[in-house]
Amino acid sequence: MISRITQSQVQPKTLKQNQQNNNKSSNPSFKGPVEMGTQVLNYLNTSPAVGACFVDFFSMVLPRTLVDFSRSADAGMETGFRESSGTINHAAAGVVGLGAGYLVSSAFNKSNGVKAHLLFANNETIDKLGSIVEAGKVNGKYDAKAYWTNFFNSIEGYNTTDGKNAWKTIDANTVEKLSDVMTKVPENTYKTPKATMAEALELVTGETGAGSTFRFKGTNIEGSAENLIDNAYAMRKTVVDRLAKINKDLKQGEVPKAVIEDLGELLKGIKNKKVATVVAGLAVPVGVGMSVQPLNRYLTKKRTGSDGFVGVEGREPDKTFGFKVLKTVLGLGIGSAMIATILKNPKELYTNIGSAGKEILSKLQYKGPVPTMNQFKFIYGMTIMSRIFAARDKNETRESVIKDTLGFANWLILGGFVSKLAAKAFDKNIVNYEKAEGKGLWDYITKSVEKTHEEILYPALKKLNISAMENGKKLPFRKLVGKVKEVAAQNTPNAEVAQKALSQLKYKNYAQLLGYVYSGVVLGWGIPKLNIAITKAVEGKKTAKADSASEKMKVAQNPVAQPLEPASKTFSAFGAYLN
Repeated sequence: MISRITQSQVQPKTLKQNQQNNNKSSNPSFKGPVEMGTQVLNYLNTSPAVGACFVDFFSMVLPRTLVDFSRSADAGMETGFRESSGTINHAAAGVVGLGAGYLVSSAFNKSNGVKAHLLFANNETIDKLGSIVEAGKVNGKYDAKAYWTNFFNSIEGYNTTDGKNAWKTIDANTVEKLSDVMTKVPENTYKTPKATMAEALELVTGETGAGSTFRFKGTNIEGSAENLIDNAYAMRKTVVDRLAKINKDLKQGEVPKAVIEDLGELLKGIKNKKVATVVAGLAVPVGVGMSVQPLNRYLTKKRTGSDGFVGVEGREPDKTFGFKVLKTVLGLGIGSAMIATILKNPKELYTNIGSAGKEILSKLQYKGPVPTMNQFKFIYGMTIMSRIFAARDKNETRESVIKDTLGFANWLILGGFVSKLAAKAFDKNIVNYEKAEGKGLWDYITKSVEKTHEEILYPALKKLNISAMENGKKLPFRKLVGKVKEVAAQNTPNAEVAQKALSQLKYKNYAQLLGYVYSGVVLGWGIPKLNIAITKAVEGKKTAKADSASEKMKVAQNPVAQPLEPASKTFSAFGAYLN
């Protein structure tokens, strides 16, 4: 608990109350419901799969479905099925990857006494962790304390202030505490125990002000603090299990040839399984994503008896060769362009497909049970390609291109640019951005990263000497905010620190909510409405043209002598005179 200065020891009580009231009036309003709301926003912010699905459903799936129901029930049902199935498919990609990893690695796991499918690390991370394992040998044995000390000394967190670079390392005292935290738990699982992870993250984020972006020093191997710690924990467990298997077999007389004794060879075998896991794990969500719209089209035909685009009543599908070529070219072009964004140099997909293929395969490797952004890009790109292929006429093709490409760009390229710009306007220090990396709006949008609620709060907790743990469990986020609020209301030197943290949390909430509102209003409601308006305009012109042609046909088929119209008032008067 925090030791508080009692003003009654040095000042009259009334003066103390006046000062506290002044502090309260200048504090951001953080009452019960607001604290709970902050906790919810923090959860959505730090749980990528849940957060992405939440935003996708409430700001895209639901409004788009409701808008298309205004066209017709069939249009609404088709949109609802297409959009919701995409959300579910993306969310399930991690679970499918876990299952694929288990199937691919089962024989290898059994013979070596490990669970390679639970080591959610790509090949570069496995190599780095392997070198840390070897560096942690003490007297020929893999020492846990040395391993964790080397690990935490090897990572640094990204936290900028005023646009200046700040890859922050963890000081020696905190590394010592972290090593003690990680070695005091029994190594009986591949997943870091929840309480252990919470304690470690409090120390790491409180020390560096970073949590969402960490890297191994001198490398480009990045991940969240939680992800890297989890991978390190699973690697340590892999080594322990491998040694246990060897010792068990030695006691029985000999080590079977299937057991790999050398750590380097063991890790090589695990890496081979990771490549196979990518192929098997992504095949299912990609296959599902590409089959949804053709299935959707089939169900609509069964339900209505018509195979035309549901956005235009009575429309028949365009079966011309020219249209088939058009949608094939568009689908391949847009789909490949989306997949190319995975590459460091997107042009390579078109200039050196062999090299690009290897890079894509490497970047599609699983880094955790939650799909990576690169995996989302690949699945989404293939899904949109199939939607364009399945389009029934030019109207549906145009609507799909507009709606899906803007959704892709907003989510996976621009990364919620509205919330970033809002955060910058409120308080530039709640966004990580290194000015030296680039200048201008585009660089800011594509290279900046919003700080999480925890990256704002935990450094303040450390300064205020508030622990995020109580009785071995992590306190709910709202309670931590409440504790900071208490300090902000006191007339103590720490009040300013607390007030600044609360202010930044408030602005973080505003920015995040504005991003959600933008997605719902513009992408969920505005773009579908724009699509409908464009389609109506196009169809209106077609109808007018068809009506005009029909009228001309009638005239041609039924000629009727018409009196000549006079060319001017003079001729009109002359005609009247003759009559």
